[in-house]
Amino acid sequence: NTRLLEDKEFSKRVRENFNKASTNHQFGIFAQWDSFKQEIKNEAIECSCITSFHAKKDKNLLLCNLKTLHELECETPGLFHEEILRVKCQIQSHEQKRFHGALVRPRCRRFLSSETPTRRALDDETRNRQSKKIQLLNCNGALSSDELDIMNAFESHYQSLFGRTQSINREKAKYLVSWMPQVSQLKCDLLGRPITLEDVQCAIDELPNSKTPGPDGLPAEFYKEHKELLSPFLLKVFLEAYAQETLPPSFYKSHTVLIPKSKEADKLLNVEGYRPITLCNVDYKIFAKILTKRLQYVTSSVVGNHQTCGIKGRTIQTNIHVARTIIESCCAHADQVAMVQVDLAKAFDRVSHTFLFDILRHVNLGPTLFKGIEICYRNCTTRHIVNGSLSGPIRLESSVKQGCPLSPLLFALYLEPLCLSVLNSPTVEGYRFYSTEVKVLAYADDICRFFC
Repeated sequence: NTRLLEDKEFSKRVRENFNKASTNHQFGIFAQWDSFKQEIKNEAIECSCITSFHAKKDKNLLLCNLKTLHELECETPGLFHEEILRVKCQIQSHEQKRFHGALVRPRCRRFLSSETPTRRALDDETRNRQSKKIQLLNCNGALSSDELDIMNAFESHYQSLFGRTQSINREKAKYLVSWMPQVSQLKCDLLGRPITLEDVQCAIDELPNSKTPGPDGLPAEFYKEHKELLSPFLLKVFLEAYAQETLPPSFYKSHTVLIPKSKEADKLLNVEGYRPITLCNVDYKIFAKILTKRLQYVTSSVVGNHQTCGIKGRTIQTNIHVARTIIESCCAHADQVAMVQVDLAKAFDRVSHTFLFDILRHVNLGPTLFKGIEICYRNCTTRHIVNGSLSGPIRLESSVKQGCPLSPLLFALYLEPLCLSVLNSPTVEGYRFYSTEVKVLAYADDICRFFC
């Protein structure tokens, strides 16, 4: 509830809990940070309950007063008219706060910013919640509506998918990785500088608002509101993570929500019909954003122009323009070309960590950036949210987390050897446009191949 950030009493409790946790030297810095977050979560729940209780109590009192005023107005018409209007306005104010929450939670986009939310917002929220509920699923070859069966089906599927270490041919992998260019030593040295307070504060400023938080329940707005208080301690946490080569335990925990890939009912009867989106804790995202900014600095020199996803200065419009130009050129010159569009199934979920880190090691990111990425993907677990319930923890032995700031760039690097194998193959002939030969275009896992 981000409205708590406007509560001076809650802000006071944040500072008190932070001072208490950060000066408790009986525990290490990781334990201090995680205990502080847990205390703030408990405080937020308590404050929200108290606020909700008082709001409900005030509203009931206003309704009681309104009833009394109506009775008095019937006895002496016109005498209590203004008082009735005032009480009605106060009741309406309570209702609008409730309706506004119903707009925010499902991220409703149909209302204008100047429009007053009404009871319809509550109905829309209920419909939105029901539409996201998975009511029927193919479980072990038979359709089931039992929530436990549905949960077990998803848990079993993702334990198999995420918990499996991909077996790769080491010699072939080494050969493919050898095609990748390397970062210059000058850039590598720049990447190797220690994380600074400015890095932490810039990462906090760049966090998007109104995003669902991770398991700790602390949103980006909380870190922005208390940036000056928290960022120096977060810097200590990140530097200690490098020293210990591990992150605080809470950084490795996440929740995963399942987003339908299609509106077709038949496709949503299978576990493959849903896309897993990871909800990471915001402190983890701050650390990952710092690494992402550094990785962004060198990715364009390592990944070719054929890949446009996640790389600064590149957009999918470039791919569309190139494909359209090729088709128009073929029509104008009576040429022939075959264009094959390939969407790699579960591409992000099947990323082999072994092969990924072979690539990162080869391209020469330097020890600071490489170690930072490595500890981000060590001992990670996630719990799936299915129909409002949590699954058991699932270890992430493979995959890059869709929801982690690092993921788009890591996947672009992971896919690059495949693209280079096509580009460097003498037996694959692409479409030649003047002095340029176009063989492949890619946007994340969407690959377009040209054959002549």
